[in-house]
Amino acid sequence: MQPLISKFPIKEFYRGALTNGVTSEMKCLPGLNSLVFFDYSEMAKGTRYCFERADISADNNHTLKKMHEVGLVNPIILRVMQKTALNKDRIAVITAFSSLTDLIASSI
Repeated sequence: MQPLISKFPIKEFYRGALTNGVTSEMKCLPGLNSLVFFDYSEMAKGTRYCFERADISADNNHTLKKMHEVGLVNPIILRVMQKTALNKDRIAVITAFSSLTDLIASSI
């Protein structure tokens, strides 16, 4: 796993006892500068990649389908595909909701 992604769970869940056998250099791809993180949490308001949480229904706090998020992610995926010649089966998008992951995958 990319060390920038595994850093938090290793520290918080495994108390530093787990080691990652992969380095950032091993995960570099020509044409890409770094990973891209989008933070949707309430705590991150005011940061570079923060978007409003208008997609939560007021009555039961269930997450609705987020087509605006799909619209943000798809151009990034397409750019990664163009710059690296990877096909969509080799690109991972990590989301908090499996339904959102499915929606993104079906729209590419």
